[in-house]
Formats: sequence, structure tokens, C-alpha cells
Amino acid sequence: MFHRPVKFLFIASLILAGFTGSAQTSTVSNPLNGRENDPYTKYGIGSLENSNNTVLRGMGNITSAYASPTQVNTDNPASYSFLTRTTFEAGATASTMSVNGTLQPGGAGASYRTGTATLSYINIAFPIKKIGGICLGFRPYSRVYYSLADTIGVGTAPSPIGQVVKSYNGEGSIDYAFIGYSMQWKGLSIGANLGYMFGNIRNTTATIPIDTLASNYGYNAEFSNYTKIGSLEWRQVIFCLNFDLPAGRQVCLI
Repeated sequence: MFHRPVKFLFIASLILAGFTGSAQTSTVSNPLNGRENDPYTKYGIGSLENSNNTVLRGMGNITSAYASPTQVNTDNPASYSFLTRTTFEAGATASTMSVNGTLQPGGAGASYRTGTATLSYINIAFPIKKIGGICLGFRPYSRVYYSLADTIGVGTAPSPIGQVVKSYNGEGSIDYAFIGYSMQWKGLSIGANLGYMFGNIRNTTATIPIDTLASNYGYNAEFSNYTKIGSLEWRQVIFCLNFDLPAGRQVCLI
């Protein structure tokens, strides 16, 4: 009886994933466009996302030894066998950042605020005959967005075509959709997550001449590097010994 709602929610999670990706990857042009401009996302696969649910975040992201009959702990797939009822969870994350400084040495002060809001996780899990549990989930894994610019010319660095603006832009995200299974036998639980990681990242470097002298005239140059990711991945395979605690709580000793 669980197949129909599970199928519906899984399709809904994929639709939301596409919506989230499109909301985060519009054209990069202006750091004042309302998204968080994070220069550190230029490196690697970007800034890693915290996709734990609100209960686990409230406990300082302590995930390994936590199991509950009503909460989904995707970082410990062995905990799925503790579930006693079908559980659906979804969350969102929002953040803002204020940047203050000067546009050039000795210049006037400038400041702006950027921010982002995105889906944090979608999980649906249900028990199987009191000895096992299954979880379907989706969560962002990392995000990339930065927009930087620097003027190069006389007095800063040599340029054969006079003053130019060098811009560095990047955008994209990597997401993770998975299915997890757990079963227990006489106090021993085992669980694993198997998922598909996918996404696109674009990094662009552009040189734009701004010198008005005809002798220094040059053409714009832009180089973009596109990275497309798609692969199956095992995230966790966990064994744990289970201990009952008061108030119906359990803890896993890994």
C-alpha cells in the first residue's frame, strides 16, 4: 500500500530538484542580484551543503548514534529499521551575507548584501514488518556561485592592450538522490544508502578591454569550463548494536 504515495513523492522530489537547480543557476552577471556571492565556491566542487534535518541540527549534527521511531537519520542508514510509522520530512535553508569594503584603494566605502534560499532535503521513509525500513531522499550536495572582477592596467600590472577588466564567474550545483535500506536481527542493525549524484558547474574567465585609445584596442575574450557530473555512489554502509533508552529512544553503538 506504500507504493503509490512513495512513487508520487519521489517524482515530486525530482521536480523540486529541477526547480531548485534552475533557481540557483540563472545568468551570472551582477553580485547585487540577490544571491550569495561566495568566492570560496570557485574551488573544487564548491561549498558543501549541510542536509541534516532540523532535529539533528538542533543536537549539533550528531548523527552517527541517533535512531528514532519517527525521525529519519539519513547519515545512519542502519537507523531506518527503528521506524514505526511512515515519515515524510522536508526542509529549506536560507542565509544572508553582508560585504563591506572599498571599490578601490582610497576610494569611498561600499557595501552590499547577498543571500540564498534553497531546498535542504526531502525524505520519505517507512517500516517493513518491524524488522526493516526503507528511505527515499533527495538533497543538495554542493553549490557554486561567485562573481568577481579586477581592473588591470597602468600602475597595477602590465597589459599589452591598456586597461582591461578581468572577471571570474561561476555557477552550478551538485545534487544527490538516493534509496536506503536497513534491517535488524537480535539487536544488530545493518543499513546502506545507494544514490545517484548529478549536476553541472560552469566556471568562466573573461577579459574585457576598457581603454579608449585606438592603439590599445582589443577584443573581448571569454573562456568557460563546463563540468557535468553523473554517477552512482554508495554513501554509507553501517553496522550498529542497538540499545534501548527511556522515552522510546534508541542509540546505536557503531
